[in-house]
Amino acid sequence: MLVALGFLIVPLQAASAWRIYTSNIQGQNGAEQSVISQKFEGMRRAINSATSPADLQARLNSAGGPSLSLANLATPFPVLRPKLLASLEQAKLNALEQFSSSKPSMIWSLLQRCFHVILSAVGYGLGFAASAQ
Repeated sequence: MLVALGFLIVPLQAASAWRIYTSNIQGQNGAEQSVISQKFEGMRRAINSATSPADLQARLNSAGGPSLSLANLATPFPVLRPKLLASLEQAKLNALEQFSSSKPSMIWSLLQRCFHVILSAVGYGLGFAASAQ
Protein backbone atom coordinates (compact mmCIF):
# COMPACT_ATOMS: atom_id res chain seq x y z
CA MET A 1 0.00 0.00 0.00
CA LEU A 2 2.86 2.37 0.86
CA VAL A 3 4.54 1.72 -2.50
CA ALA A 4 1.27 2.38 -4.38
CA LEU A 5 0.79 5.69 -2.53
CA GLY A 6 4.39 6.63 -3.33
CA PHE A 7 3.79 6.11 -7.05
CA LEU A 8 0.59 8.18 -6.81
CA ILE A 9 2.12 11.11 -4.87
CA VAL A 10 5.14 11.68 -7.13
CA PRO A 11 3.18 12.22 -10.39
CA LEU A 12 0.66 14.40 -8.58
CA GLN A 13 3.48 16.52 -7.19
CA ALA A 14 5.05 16.82 -10.65
CA ALA A 15 1.72 17.86 -12.20
CA SER A 16 1.17 20.43 -9.47
CA ALA A 17 4.66 21.87 -9.90
CA TRP A 18 4.09 22.11 -13.66
CA ARG A 19 0.79 23.99 -13.24
CA ILE A 20 2.22 26.43 -10.71
CA TYR A 21 5.33 27.12 -12.75
CA THR A 22 3.48 27.69 -16.04
CA SER A 23 0.89 29.92 -14.38
CA ASN A 24 3.69 32.01 -12.86
CA ILE A 25 5.35 32.43 -16.26
CA GLN A 26 2.07 33.42 -17.94
CA GLY A 27 1.15 35.75 -15.08
CA GLN A 28 4.47 37.58 -15.12
CA ASN A 29 4.48 38.01 -18.89
CA GLY A 30 0.88 39.19 -18.93
CA ALA A 31 1.51 41.73 -16.18
CA GLU A 32 4.65 43.09 -17.83
CA GLN A 33 2.95 43.37 -21.21
CA SER A 34 0.00 45.12 -19.57
CA VAL A 35 2.30 47.67 -17.95
CA ILE A 36 4.00 48.33 -21.30
CA SER A 37 0.65 48.74 -23.05
CA GLN A 38 -0.60 51.15 -20.37
CA LYS A 39 2.55 53.26 -20.61
CA PHE A 40 2.31 53.50 -24.39
CA GLU A 41 -1.42 54.26 -24.19
CA GLY A 42 -0.68 57.15 -21.80
CA MET A 43 1.86 58.57 -24.25
CA ARG A 44 -0.60 58.11 -27.14
CA ARG A 45 -3.26 60.07 -25.23
CA ALA A 46 -0.69 62.80 -24.51
CA ILE A 47 0.18 63.09 -28.21
CA ASN A 48 -3.46 63.12 -29.33
CA SER A 49 -4.61 65.68 -26.75
CA ALA A 50 -1.71 68.14 -27.15
CA THR A 51 -2.35 71.41 -28.96
CA SER A 52 1.22 72.62 -29.53
CA PRO A 53 4.77 71.26 -29.36
CA ALA A 54 5.32 72.90 -25.95
CA ASP A 55 2.07 71.41 -24.66
CA LEU A 56 3.09 68.06 -26.11
CA GLN A 57 6.44 68.22 -24.32
CA ALA A 58 4.73 68.92 -21.00
CA ARG A 59 2.19 66.11 -21.51
CA LEU A 60 4.88 63.61 -22.51
CA ASN A 61 6.91 64.51 -19.42
CA SER A 62 3.89 63.98 -17.18
CA ALA A 63 3.16 60.63 -18.90
CA GLY A 64 6.75 59.48 -18.36
CA GLY A 65 7.63 59.68 -22.03
CA PRO A 66 10.80 60.89 -23.74
CA SER A 67 11.72 64.53 -24.24
CA LEU A 68 11.34 66.04 -27.68
CA SER A 69 14.47 67.12 -29.52
CA LEU A 70 14.92 70.68 -30.74
CA ALA A 71 14.31 69.51 -34.31
CA ASN A 72 10.98 67.99 -33.27
CA LEU A 73 10.00 71.15 -31.39
CA ALA A 74 10.72 73.19 -34.54
CA THR A 75 8.62 70.86 -36.74
CA PRO A 76 5.08 72.09 -37.51
CA PHE A 77 2.65 70.38 -35.15
CA PRO A 78 0.35 68.86 -37.84
CA VAL A 79 3.44 67.09 -39.26
CA LEU A 80 4.89 66.19 -35.86
CA ARG A 81 1.84 64.42 -34.43
CA PRO A 82 1.52 61.63 -37.07
CA LYS A 83 5.29 61.17 -37.07
CA LEU A 84 5.32 60.70 -33.28
CA LEU A 85 2.32 58.35 -33.35
CA ALA A 86 4.02 56.18 -35.97
CA SER A 87 7.28 56.01 -34.01
CA LEU A 88 5.32 55.29 -30.81
CA GLU A 89 3.57 52.35 -32.46
CA GLN A 90 6.91 51.02 -33.74
CA ALA A 91 8.46 51.33 -30.27
CA LYS A 92 5.51 49.47 -28.75
CA LEU A 93 5.87 46.64 -31.28
CA ASN A 94 9.61 46.43 -30.55
CA ALA A 95 9.00 46.29 -26.79
CA LEU A 96 6.39 43.55 -27.12
CA GLU A 97 8.66 41.64 -29.50
CA GLN A 98 11.37 41.60 -26.84
CA PHE A 99 9.03 39.69 -24.53
CA SER A 100 8.22 37.23 -27.28
CA SER A 101 11.90 36.60 -27.94
CA SER A 102 12.60 35.99 -24.25
CA LYS A 103 10.07 33.12 -24.09
CA PRO A 104 12.43 30.42 -25.44
CA SER A 105 14.71 30.90 -22.44
CA MET A 106 11.70 30.56 -20.12
CA ILE A 107 10.57 27.44 -21.95
CA TRP A 108 14.08 25.99 -21.69
CA SER A 109 14.11 26.72 -17.95
CA LEU A 110 10.71 25.05 -17.61
CA LEU A 111 11.92 21.98 -19.50
CA GLN A 112 15.00 21.73 -17.29
CA ARG A 113 12.90 21.87 -14.14
CA CYS A 114 10.48 19.28 -15.50
CA PHE A 115 13.37 17.01 -16.42
CA HIS A 116 14.61 17.36 -12.84
CA VAL A 117 11.18 16.35 -11.52
CA ILE A 118 11.09 13.37 -13.90
CA LEU A 119 14.51 12.19 -12.72
CA SER A 120 13.37 12.58 -9.11
CA ALA A 121 10.22 10.56 -9.86
CA VAL A 122 12.30 7.76 -11.41
CA GLY A 123 14.59 7.80 -8.37
CA TYR A 124 11.63 7.63 -6.00
CA GLY A 125 10.10 4.84 -8.07
CA LEU A 126 13.32 2.82 -7.88
CA GLY A 127 13.53 3.50 -4.16
CA PHE A 128 9.97 2.37 -3.57
CA ALA A 129 10.50 -0.73 -5.71
CA ALA A 130 13.67 -1.61 -3.81
CA SER A 131 11.90 -1.19 -0.47
CA ALA A 132 9.03 -3.37 -1.68
CA GLN A 133 11.47 -6.18 -2.37
